Amino acid sequence: MQQFATLAVRRGLRVTGLARASDAEFVSGAGATPIAAPPIGHDFDGVLDAATLVGLALAAVRDGGRYVGVRAAAVTVGPGTGGHAVPGRGRRPTGLISQG
Repeated sequence: MQQFATLAVRRGLRVTGLARASDAEFVSGAGATPIAAPPIGHDFDGVLDAATLVGLALAAVRDGGRYVGVRAAAVTVGPGTGGHAVPGRGRRPTGLISQG
């Protein structure tokens, strides 16, 4: 996931990485700002969930934001959404890696 953080920083995006204290140097080496605890509130325009946190990651996405999981099957979408909109706040899951 370091490559994604590096690319995002190069494109001018502000990147934050949830990491243990022992991984903070790795996260900051990719150009991301390490944080030690999941954010409270809907602060992020988008989340790349490399750790399959799903619920914690989705909770951090602002209304209308994007969620990308490395395991698309880990995202549960409510009935009537067609598999696209996350119920409640207009967030949209996007599969980064899919099996097929």
